[in-house]
Amino acid sequence: MSTLSKAENGICLSIQAFSRELKCCRKRLGEKVKSAGLKPAGAGPTGYPTYRLADIVAMLLSEALERSATGGDPDKWSPRDRLAHFRGENERLKLEAAQGLLVPLEAFENTLSKTFKSLILGLETLPDVVELNCGLNADQVAVMLEIIDAQRQQLYQSLLAPFDE
Repeated sequence: MSTLSKAENGICLSIQAFSRELKCCRKRLGEKVKSAGLKPAGAGPTGYPTYRLADIVAMLLSEALERSATGGDPDKWSPRDRLAHFRGENERLKLEAAQGLLVPLEAFENTLSKTFKSLILGLETLPDVVELNCGLNADQVAVMLEIIDAQRQQLYQSLLAPFDE
């Protein structure tokens, strides 16, 4: 068990003690300290190097501020953070697919295609059905065909509108 070392330059702890207190990975914290170029403030009773609390906190805060400055752009993150982010996103997508919250694109396209085909078939046969069952004359059927064609064209335009922008 590590002991707290109070040097003349502040509170000092070993990497292991810091990782235990911060509840983080000792190896990763050690890598961060090394990459930041922090110099040990001394050695603890076990002989391991100790680092100033102020230096470790400043390093972690500057890293957090840097991460928040890059915002949600994973391209500006460190490779390790980017990997963790995309692994997490991949797992989230798998979970949502398993829960039925996500539908595969191919299944969506097939369902949409079948729906529109049945709608169009119904619209195309409607004038014949109405003519036979309701006894409409040819002029009335022609007006009905014009209205149905106009509605089909409007549906087509509304489906294409998002892609024209």
